[in-house]
Amino acid sequence: MTGTAITLGQIASEPIEDAPWPQPISNPHQWRGSLASAPQVLHLWGDFPMPPAISSPHSSTAESTWLQERRELYHGIPVTLKALGCPAAVWDSVWKLLVDADQVFNRFAPASEISQLAQQPTSHGCQISPMLGLGIRAALHARTLTRGTADASIRPLVAIWRQAVADQTWPSDSVLAAAHQQCRLRDVSIDENNCLTVSGSSWCADLDLGGIIKGVLVDLAAERLRHAGVEHLLVQIGGETTVCGRSPTGEPWRLGLQHPLLEQETWLVLHAPPEGLSCSTSADYRRAWEIAGTPVSHLIDPRTGRPASPDLLTAHVAIPNCGRCSDCEALTKAVALMERTEADDVVTAVGGEWLHLEARDQGVMESRSHGFERLVGER
Repeated sequence: MTGTAITLGQIASEPIEDAPWPQPISNPHQWRGSLASAPQVLHLWGDFPMPPAISSPHSSTAESTWLQERRELYHGIPVTLKALGCPAAVWDSVWKLLVDADQVFNRFAPASEISQLAQQPTSHGCQISPMLGLGIRAALHARTLTRGTADASIRPLVAIWRQAVADQTWPSDSVLAAAHQQCRLRDVSIDENNCLTVSGSSWCADLDLGGIIKGVLVDLAAERLRHAGVEHLLVQIGGETTVCGRSPTGEPWRLGLQHPLLEQETWLVLHAPPEGLSCSTSADYRRAWEIAGTPVSHLIDPRTGRPASPDLLTAHVAIPNCGRCSDCEALTKAVALMERTEADDVVTAVGGEWLHLEARDQGVMESRSHGFERLVGER
């Protein structure tokens, strides 16, 4: 694990030659408000810089043809697919999978399955769809994998902090403790027939899988493409990306990690190894929460009920393999919320690498795992 103080325009204390970087700013926190109005998605660009999408993906069915398409789903999150030699029927089925997922997992849609689940108390058993069962199993796995830092039942705590921001009043310890008792993913289990059970007292399964389901869907889409024989592909939902094989240029995939303070700039570029690459980013610089003039992170630690450090800018996890986005997305919470040593243990135990960026008075402080450097290439 390494840590380096970095001013804007530098990586690993070395200046980037011939790059249009501005002068360092004195206070990185001042950028939070200006970026808060931008789309709240951190982008990774596949085949950096990303070529324009093809509006009609079925223009050819030849095995040597790249299909590329970008849509906005899930209330404006950009979704991109690229695949070489993908049959039209498979291509359409992948998009249908991604579109239909909104009817299952969207907590902003009252008619979605997960919203309906939260309307009724559950204790002795509730039958759910295989797709929702898959998502909840992923959330249970994520909670274990991240030692509790990724918890899909955190909505009661988030609601407390949203109200605190609206009221401009810090919540009391007793209010937080009461909300914490309602975060009960730990009591949830699902059997092989997708019957959800809650141990203990009856509980409305108030779950939000937004912090894990994008990675799950990326993995599902990549699995379907690979099962159809596609060897070269990119699947990307917001900041969750997996790639395999070669890019449309014939070269290894390059994924650009967005600069946390400069919206149009890139912090660094990852080069995917032959076995592929999965990566995810959790960012806190686009949310302008404050209480009485004090910055408050929107990322809440499920273990303590309190926000992450307001200095947090970006937590990034990459696993050198295709189809590991669900783990990457969960592990970004570990990198954001844990002490660096513990986060390093958790991420590297599954073959991953991590990057952590936080604001400092004179720029940005970067910490990374020892093996992260093997994934970083030239711009």
